[in-house]
Amino acid sequence: MRKLSGMYLAGLLLAGLCVYDGCVFQSRSDDVVLHPPDAVRKAVDSRFAGATLRSWAELISFDSTRGDTITTYFDATIFHSGRTYRLVIQEDSGILGWEKEIRRSEIPPPVKDSVMVDAGRETRISAAFEITTVSGSSEEVKGYRIELRESALFTRVLYVTKRGSPFGPLPDFLAHLPTEAGRR
Repeated sequence: MRKLSGMYLAGLLLAGLCVYDGCVFQSRSDDVVLHPPDAVRKAVDSRFAGATLRSWAELISFDSTRGDTITTYFDATIFHSGRTYRLVIQEDSGILGWEKEIRRSEIPPPVKDSVMVDAGRETRISAAFEITTVSGSSEEVKGYRIELRESALFTRVLYVTKRGSPFGPLPDFLAHLPTEAGRR
């Protein structure tokens, strides 16, 4: 019988541990998504009961003049009733607003017409999101975020009101989200 070298055995042992640790690591990763901060869980459960939390991140807003932390927000992505939502949640579990992914066929005609005039008929809408703001207990659809595929490497984003005009200032809660660069 051929002797196995110490390095070969060590490699087998290490590979076995990596496979085992990978399983444990995966459960820890799932555990982090399943056990977000209480503010995130409470907000999602109260407004979107039965939703599946896909991811969340902590966003800290700084005062640029002093560098002091002003507020902590949470960016949470959930799946609810067959739709993907991206929420902005305050530390006290209040929801500031969300973007809900919608089908292209659900884009209101004034919005679609405005986007096609601005972008050109040959441009393809690659994704659309309905923007809703929350103030107290009232929710209001403010407009839409439309992603246009202009080439294989370039996607342009337009923010349009319900009537099809370009957004003036964007809803405040959108300012707390990181830019879309690198997402999707």
